[in-house]
Parts: sequence; C-alpha cells; structure tokens
Amino acid sequence: MNARRLSHPTVFSLRAHEVLELDHVPAGAGIECKEGILWLTCDNDINDYVIEPGQQVALQPHKRIVIEAMRPARFTMSRN
Repeated sequence: MNARRLSHPTVFSLRAHEVLELDHVPAGAGIECKEGILWLTCDNDINDYVIEPGQQVALQPHKRIVIEAMRPARFTMSRN
C-alpha cells in the first residue's frame, strides 16, 4: 500500500500475526497503537519498535515500513 496520501488519520486493523507493508511513508507520518501490540521495522532504520495501546512512533520518511500485529490490533497512521 502506498502511504503518501495521508491527509487525515487512517485507521488500520490487523489480525494476529497479519503483516502490512507500506511503501513511501511520507515525512511527518506517525503511528499510534489503539489496541493490541504492533511490531514495526523500517528501511534504513537500525531500530525495530514494539508499541502498545496509547504509544506512538514518529516515523522518518522511509521507502518502506513493515508492521506486524502480535495479537489482533488496531492503529492509526497520520501526518503531523
């Protein structure tokens, strides 16, 4: 999925162990976990992230981000 067109928060839902790949994450994008647990990894970032409800990750512009739900999860992605 191309994430370049984030004009307002977009809600995503994933089943346990479902993986979502997003291409071309725009500058200023962020992810907030609403429920479940998410694992995130980004191209050109040596860190991986695990976030739980209420936690957020501010993303640098990346070519690709991979998100896996460790259990059923819902999260939003938006531009600041």
